[in-house]
Formats: sequence, structure tokens, C-alpha cells
Amino acid sequence: MCSRYTRFLPWLELHRLYRLTLDWEKQRNDEPRYNIAPTQNVFFVTAGEGGNHSLKEGRWWLVPWWAKEMPKQAMFNA
Repeated sequence: MCSRYTRFLPWLELHRLYRLTLDWEKQRNDEPRYNIAPTQNVFFVTAGEGGNHSLKEGRWWLVPWWAKEMPKQAMFNA
């Protein structure tokens, strides 16, 4: 499992698509990324309060459901 992916939409279109409402979400101006690899920090959209979408930052990698703590090494090829 290579797990690389692409975010090809510009930030303005992502903002409109997910109807992001917080000021810091509106002010971002990230360029598209064409080779997002495991262990890189990325932004993702989740369901927020009141049915609105919320933008969060996290690390793109695998954490098994049975893990009691964060793995010390990346587990992206499990």
C-alpha cells in the first residue's frame, strides 16, 4: 500500500466546496499538492458542530485500532 494521493483543487475551490466558515480557514491560500506521501502533515475536512464542515490538520499514516499509543515508527505499509 503506497498511500500517496493528490489534492489538485486550489484552495479557493476547496473553500467553496466544503463551505468553510472560520477566519483562519478562509485566509489559507495553499497551492495544490500532487504527491502527498505517508507521514506528511495534511489538512482534512470533518463534520463540525451544527452540521458545518471543519478543517483540521493531521498526519497521513496508519495507526492500528488496537494500538495503545502512537507508534514510534511510521506504519504506512502495513
